[in-house]
Amino acid sequence: MKYIVILFILISSSSFGQSKGETQIWIKSTIENYARRDVYYPLLNVVYGDGDIWFVELDNGGSYHRELPIKKINQVLIQPDAKGYVLTLGCTFDQACCRIVRYKMMPDGSAEKVESNESNKTGVKIYLQRSLENDNMIARLKKAITHLISLNGGKVVSETF
Repeated sequence: MKYIVILFILISSSSFGQSKGETQIWIKSTIENYARRDVYYPLLNVVYGDGDIWFVELDNGGSYHRELPIKKINQVLIQPDAKGYVLTLGCTFDQACCRIVRYKMMPDGSAEKVESNESNKTGVKIYLQRSLENDNMIARLKKAITHLISLNGGKVVSETF
């Protein structure tokens, strides 16, 4: 009987979080659904691959990829701006963790990588709609991204001010 009680206590005290796949799907759908289509993103796709998160946009006859290793993201900020919110995924200030890759569409429908050594030390900024403030989505999105970072072996630095 004693073992059953201990087993029950251990099971009831465990907390089960969302899986990595579930978290990725939720973040992808939330960012794609709330992306500001007015000026910034006629088409924005969030793609995951090999520990990275990619933000893919159409760009004058091709595509523009901003790629971040998820475990290197240590800042998740969601701040208001004039027309909505800005999601900032940042890294350590002295590291260029965001790689920028461009692909040019060829006449035969294939894509060719355009050589680029671009990087961005400030990370990625994604502009989101004002309706993100409904249903506590700001806090939920930040929590989900923070959870995904920890599932990938990273850690978010908490805001001190």
